Amino acid sequence: MNIFKLSRKNVFESWRRSMSLGTFIFLATFLLLFFTSFISTMQNDLNQAISNSLSGDIQLRQGGTTEGDMLSLKGKWGQMAYLEQKTVATIETLLNENDNMESYTKRIRNDAMLSKGSTKQHSMVIGLDPSLEAYKKAFILTEGSYLNPNRTDEVLLPKNYADKLGVKVGDSVDLIAATKDNKEVTVSFIVAGTGQVDRLASFSFYPVYTSLQGSQALTGFRAGEMTDIIVYADKGKSDKLSNELQAALSTKGLDSNAVKVSTLSEMGGFLNSIISIYVGILYAFIGILLVIMAILIINLIFMMGLERRSEIGTLRAIGYSRNRIVMIFLGEIFIITTIFFVIGLIIGIALILLLSQLGIPLGAPLDLVLGKVFNIQFDWSQVLMVFMIIYGFALVSSLYPSIKSASVKPAETLREGS
Repeated sequence: MNIFKLSRKNVFESWRRSMSLGTFIFLATFLLLFFTSFISTMQNDLNQAISNSLSGDIQLRQGGTTEGDMLSLKGKWGQMAYLEQKTVATIETLLNENDNMESYTKRIRNDAMLSKGSTKQHSMVIGLDPSLEAYKKAFILTEGSYLNPNRTDEVLLPKNYADKLGVKVGDSVDLIAATKDNKEVTVSFIVAGTGQVDRLASFSFYPVYTSLQGSQALTGFRAGEMTDIIVYADKGKSDKLSNELQAALSTKGLDSNAVKVSTLSEMGGFLNSIISIYVGILYAFIGILLVIMAILIINLIFMMGLERRSEIGTLRAIGYSRNRIVMIFLGEIFIITTIFFVIGLIIGIALILLLSQLGIPLGAPLDLVLGKVFNIQFDWSQVLMVFMIIYGFALVSSLYPSIKSASVKPAETLREGS
C-alpha cells in the first residue's frame, strides 16, 4: 500500500481527530483571509483619505521647507516657504507633458487663527480649487455645502471648531494670519459648511478649507505663487513619477534644494506610524491564531503517535523506514489541510465579496477610523500569501512530532504487546 493511500485511510478512520484539526485550519484560513483583506482595505482607505484631504500621491513644494510632517507647518509666521510664479509655471509645463498621472492641482497651505468674539482656535488652512472633487471625497459634510467655485470668501470648518466658536452655516468667522511679508492680516469669511475629514478625525486632523483666492488674501501671495502642487498619480506609479519629476526638474535647473518632490509614504509622518500600530495589533492577533494552530497540530500528531504505536512498530518491522512513516503523518496533515483550506477559502472569499457590496455600517468610535460604512475589499494576491502561511505552519509544525512518533523501535512495541 503506497504512502498516500495509507495517509488517506488514516484521515477517514480517525475522522473525529481529523475534524478537530480541520475545523481549526478552516477557522485559521477564514480569519487570516478576512483579516488580511481588512488590514489591506483599512490601509488603502486611510491612505486615500490622506491623499484626498491633504497630500495627493505626490507633493511638490519649496526645497527649503523644514517640516518633517505634512500635518504641521513648523517655523514662525512670516517665514513660510513657497513656490514662486516662474517655478510653478515650469512645474506645470512638466506635469502637462507627463502621461503617468491622473491630474494635479495647486494649493496654498498656511497657519491661521480662527476667531469669533473672544474665542480663538489655531488651525491649518488649505486653499484649493473649489471645483476639485478629491477634497469632497475626504471631507464629510454634517451641515451646509461645499465651497462655491464662484465665491472666494467661504470656508469649510471642522464641526468641533464650529461648535467651539459657536458658529453655524451662514455665519461669519475671522481668520487671522501673517502674510509672506510678516504682516498680520484679518480676513472675514462665511461658513459654507461644517463636517470632518473621513477616517482622519481620530488623528486630530482638522483642516480648514477655503479657495485659493481666500488663501492669497491671508498670505499675501500673488497670482501663481503656491506652497504646494499636489499630484494624483496612476495606481502604483507614484515612486516612478516622483523620480521622473525630480529628474526633469533638475534639467530645468530646479534640483531638490529648489523643489522638493515627496510621495505620500514619505510625507505620512505620525499618521503612518499610527496606521502601522493598528496594523501591528491585527497582525499580532493573526500570529497568536497561528501559534494556537501549530500547538494543536503538534499535540494531534503526538496523540496519533501514541494511539498507533503498535501499528508504527509493525510497519517498521515489515521494512518501513522512519522517513516513510514520517511521510505518512505529513500526508495526513496535508490532506486535512487541503480539504479545510479550500472550504475556508471559498467561504471567506464569498463573505468578503458580499460585504464589499453591502458594506458594514459602523458607529462610534470605529467610524472615526474606518468610516461610517466599511466596504472591505478582496485582493486575489492575498490567496497566495494565505496559502503559504497555512501550509507552511501546518507542515513545519507537524515535522518534529512526526519524526518523534516515527522513531519507535519494533522491539519496544513487541515487548509492550506481550
